[in-house]
Amino acid sequence: MLPARSKRRDNSTALPATSGSTSTEILTYLAEVAIRMKPTLSAPQARRVAEVVLHALDNKANNHREFSLEYFDASSGSTDSIRFRLVRFEPDAEDVYRYRPTAEGYLVYLEMLDLSPEDSQELLERMLDLLVQRGRADAALEIARRARKLA
Repeated sequence: MLPARSKRRDNSTALPATSGSTSTEILTYLAEVAIRMKPTLSAPQARRVAEVVLHALDNKANNHREFSLEYFDASSGSTDSIRFRLVRFEPDAEDVYRYRPTAEGYLVYLEMLDLSPEDSQELLERMLDLLVQRGRADAALEIARRARKLA
């Protein structure tokens, strides 16, 4: 069950349903969200909040390098690390640069949903099934492999 704060939202300001979003689209959307969260923000303040959020997702503070996370690998009995990105900034078919979530970005988002472990597992299984049905077994395998490391 979703927490009470997860009420149905007005999608009038939702990002376009394309394969990714441009920097301008994301910054506009995030600024609108910031103003809904704190209506006293001025437009420049909301824009700055949006920039901070996007830069954090893209790891700008670390020159856009991959994030690195250490974890304990029980099978080997040692500490290992995983490198990942939350978003990719790459051109689409028309050579327009767009941000797209990575497999790890989706996994982080799923973890933020505050679901029970059972619901989270079921959601991940359904997502993997959908990827396989769409002929993207390689993506499903990669997400499953990384989910196991990040769990």
